[in-house]
Order: sequence, then structure tokens, then C-alpha cells
Amino acid sequence: MRLFFNTPVHSTKPCVQDNKTVLIIDKNTDFVRTAREMLVQKGYRVLSASALAETCYAGTKPDLILCDMSLALNQAGVSLKHIRIRLAHKRVPVLLMSLHGTLHDIRYALKIGADDCIAKSMSLEMLGMAVGARLQQISTI
Repeated sequence: MRLFFNTPVHSTKPCVQDNKTVLIIDKNTDFVRTAREMLVQKGYRVLSASALAETCYAGTKPDLILCDMSLALNQAGVSLKHIRIRLAHKRVPVLLMSLHGTLHDIRYALKIGADDCIAKSMSLEMLGMAVGARLQQISTI
């Protein structure tokens, strides 16, 4: 089991994202490294895993899960539904990333329990905006 933890980059001005943890689940190590760097710069703590099953037993309590869509599909008996059950005490938004972000992908992501689906090919700035918007939305509920 490999979960990687990065502490946020601290600055002198307060950051809205402080103490928010994003879990990235993706096999593409280049994508994870780049996304992690961007999110850490924005003030998030970032965990990463290469498989959905790794998150079930790590004892992590993320504020948001950013997961590759192909890994969210019943992998080794662990599905997005299992993750939701494990984190039942806390409403954790799940953003699935699909390769193309087609309407079909978005509808399928919603059908299997995700809160949103974004194209993996979007810019890192747009990815950061999507994460921030979803976390802000959940904190106001």
C-alpha cells in the first residue's frame, strides 16, 4: 500500500484551502505528481494512491477525492460505493476524471455515485478551480 502525503506550502497570508485534504487516485504517476504540485501550491494537503483499494485501509479522511474514472469501476472488489460506505460519517465529494469528458462519461460518473466528472485533459488551473468550487460548495451545506 502506497499513500503519499504532502504538506501544504505555507505562506504568510492565510489560505482558504488550509486543512483541506485532497486524495488523488490515479495510476499515471506523471499526472499525480503534476496535480499534487499544483494543489499543494494552492494550499491543499494532498494524498495519492494508485488504486481505489488502497484507500479503504489507509485510515485517511480526505475532504475530496479526485479519481481516475477507470479506477472507480469495481476494481478488485472495491468500488466507489465501498469508499462512500467507509466514509459514511463524512460527506466526501468525489470528482471522477475521464480521458475525454464526454456527456456519456459525465452521465455514467453520476450514475455510479460521483459528484462530478471532469476531463483529464483540462488545464491544471481549471482542475484547481473545479476542486476549489466543489470544496467550497460542500462547506456551505
